[in-house]
Amino acid sequence: MSESLLLTLGSFAAVWASVWLLLMLVLLALHRLCRPVLFRLHPASASAVLLALCAAPFLISLVGAALLYLPQTESALVSQHCHEDCAAHAPVTASPVVAATGLAATGLLLVLLARRAARHLVRAMRLTRQLRPLSRSHGEGYRELDSGRPVVFTLGWLRPEVYVSRGLTERCDDSDMQVILAHERAHRCRRDNLRILIGRLLCLVAPHAWKQPVLNDLELLSEQACDFVAAQRFGTVSVAGTLVRVKRILQGTFMDSPVLQRFTGAEVEARVRALLGSGERLLLGPLQLGVFLVVILSLIVLGVEPMHHATEWALGLID
Repeated sequence: MSESLLLTLGSFAAVWASVWLLLMLVLLALHRLCRPVLFRLHPASASAVLLALCAAPFLISLVGAALLYLPQTESALVSQHCHEDCAAHAPVTASPVVAATGLAATGLLLVLLARRAARHLVRAMRLTRQLRPLSRSHGEGYRELDSGRPVVFTLGWLRPEVYVSRGLTERCDDSDMQVILAHERAHRCRRDNLRILIGRLLCLVAPHAWKQPVLNDLELLSEQACDFVAAQRFGTVSVAGTLVRVKRILQGTFMDSPVLQRFTGAEVEARVRALLGSGERLLLGPLQLGVFLVVILSLIVLGVEPMHHATEWALGLID
């Protein structure tokens, strides 16, 4: 690799990773302020918006850095510099050590990202291989586990399947089971496992204590969205009653399992409140979501020039 290419790639990698981390920290810091607005939206819209916000730092930093280091777009989006006779140029470090460090750090980050994704996917595949022989296909579109312990979950990323234990079906009446299955089928149709995995991967660069509230909200909104789907068929009061009864059944059994954390007291209370106030939640249409996308794209374009000058300033300090 030539020294010129190393300097350019290293500078690009350092800018992308630094801006990604900075924007993610800004997003997480603003999360508490934006949370009341988010929870006034319909959970299907709110979960999509929150996932988009998690993706925004990654996409804005990546696309912004790419535009910054493309000569055609850099000259079009960055105005005349403050120093005289400045031709269009991308901000590139003069130090091979700085470039190599930026390239290595970003490469390590991408390896960690791929490793985390692979670990989750392998774990899901392993669980599927273990559970399928212990379950049988049921006529109502789920797999029944031969276990006396009450449990229900949706497993899988691209082709998720619903698992329900014999212990749960024995403790629930037919109406509750219909609500439970409608909820889990909504998880399957929405591919919520994949959504939450993507959210976790996109927040990889953030400290755990900062990102966990955002991920908790993403999971809660996904649960509420599936509750709302079930309520369209069975009614909000019926679904709320089922949530309370299932919580009582599951208390003291597997409540330390991440799969069943959605049935803890605080979680169920928030979901019941959302159901009973479902008429007040705003469902965003294609127009509103299109405006949101335009805002994200505008931020990318408008961010190229300040990114250029900030990078030159930072490289001036380092070099």
